[in-house]
Amino acid sequence: MMQSKKSVAYHFSDDVLQALYSWVDEIPLTRPKKNIARDFSDGVLMAQIVNHFFPSRVELHNYSGANSVAQKKYNWQTLNQKVFKRKPFHPVSLQDIDMIIKCVPGAIEKVLLDIQRTIAMHSTDLSPEIHKAPSGHLSQSDSQPQPLFSSQRGTPGRSTFEGMGDSMPMSSAVPPSVLEERERRIRSLEESNHLLEVKVRKLEQLVQLKDARIEALQAKLHSVGVL
Repeated sequence: MMQSKKSVAYHFSDDVLQALYSWVDEIPLTRPKKNIARDFSDGVLMAQIVNHFFPSRVELHNYSGANSVAQKKYNWQTLNQKVFKRKPFHPVSLQDIDMIIKCVPGAIEKVLLDIQRTIAMHSTDLSPEIHKAPSGHLSQSDSQPQPLFSSQRGTPGRSTFEGMGDSMPMSSAVPPSVLEERERRIRSLEESNHLLEVKVRKLEQLVQLKDARIEALQAKLHSVGVL
């Protein structure tokens, strides 16, 4: 149910939220999660979640971490255009995107639940591309792992754990397809890191050029006696 102003975007039961947070905890992400509303606001972790289950549909280098509203909106619009407009997904509404960017409690949970249901409903249809979604995605499971995302059940947007590794259990006989997919994800992350390093070097070069230009202008001003 929608709430007015800045209270809560959507209401969910404690069991649904706890199961959702546990599901997210089982997915290896590159960014330590501290606050679900803030951490997912730029769309990067959402891209990584979809990439985890649908690796061929998401190119992670298209999404960069952002603090500005404009870049966050760009990331979500890119997800809508390149990923969510294709079946079995559906685009995130502009209203939901706006609330997610503003970190309105409950907004990202609503979208994550939609993604979770879609993955569970189409896991068999899209196999072997998709990894099997964890069971008990909509209800509390007796065997689900200790939740890490939030120690305050029923409080969307708040969480307490620091950092996260790959919490997926490793069996003694891992299928070759799973190993190959993990290798592909590693290569994709390495490529993204390489692109970021290239961008950093270009920015450093621009800074050097600007510094040189400033020094040249200062020297010119000194020569004419202005400084």
